[in-house]
Amino acid sequence: MYFDTCELPLTLGVKSPCSFSGIYFRPTFYYGELTNYQPSWKERFQQWRERLFLSRILRHPNLENLFCLDAFAVKHLDEFNTHVKAIPLPDPIEILTPSEFQVNNLKENLGIEANRKVLLLFGALTTRKGVNQLLDAIASLSPDLCQKICLMLVGESNIQKQIDSQIKVICQSKPIQIITRYEFVPEEEVQIYFHLADFVLAPYQRHVGMSGILLQAAAAQKPVLSSDYGLMGEIVRRYQLGLTVDSTIPTEISKGLTRLLVEDTEKLCDRDRMKSFAQENSAQQFASIIFQNIKQNGLTQ
Repeated sequence: MYFDTCELPLTLGVKSPCSFSGIYFRPTFYYGELTNYQPSWKERFQQWRERLFLSRILRHPNLENLFCLDAFAVKHLDEFNTHVKAIPLPDPIEILTPSEFQVNNLKENLGIEANRKVLLLFGALTTRKGVNQLLDAIASLSPDLCQKICLMLVGESNIQKQIDSQIKVICQSKPIQIITRYEFVPEEEVQIYFHLADFVLAPYQRHVGMSGILLQAAAAQKPVLSSDYGLMGEIVRRYQLGLTVDSTIPTEISKGLTRLLVEDTEKLCDRDRMKSFAQENSAQQFASIIFQNIKQNGLTQ
């Protein structure tokens, strides 16, 4: 069960004909414990509401396990002291390693110019992903830094015209290469883009929950420039996946981009921690935890 969408009916005491478990995708009730977290009044209200709901839901007589895609939330769920078992669940990723030929072939097909660092923004190119703030940040970089950059924007978009307009202005004044691919990328091709990149960008705008982009970057051993907000920021800091910035402010993004381009890459991240993070979230780990707990429940009923 997708737990997040069932909070209200469960809070109201809707009964279930059998025992059930759910997956909690986007808990925010504990975000006040995270580093540098400054909630708005709306976020404070949301967290109060979430705690209220949880205090009732976790006492539902038919709820057995609550799997959670946010491992940091589990200890806070345990503090409700109910019969429900909170279980951290990986956000599954299939770890694939493309061949050197596949990577070089994509690089050639895209026409990436020599001596440029590839900065990848991958996924749905929406306002929520921070693409506009990123382009504003790029526009403020010096010509010398822009000469080093190939920015790749890859994914479907509902703001394509707006993005293209910003890109046109930037390219008229800066010696930068910007490549756009406004299309869905098949699963088997995703990792090729990440292995091609030098850095992965995730300037999401106050994003709640996990992001598969962090996992893809870690699996490909590529440092990220991420929003410092919520779970994403906490994961990047704890696993040393790269840099975090206040991605709502273009000047902060530009400072982060500058660091990516001028500092020693090996000092920006911890390769061993990146590898561990990806392995902990493998599809095999996800399946193992689910089936292990289903089996245990089946034996005890």
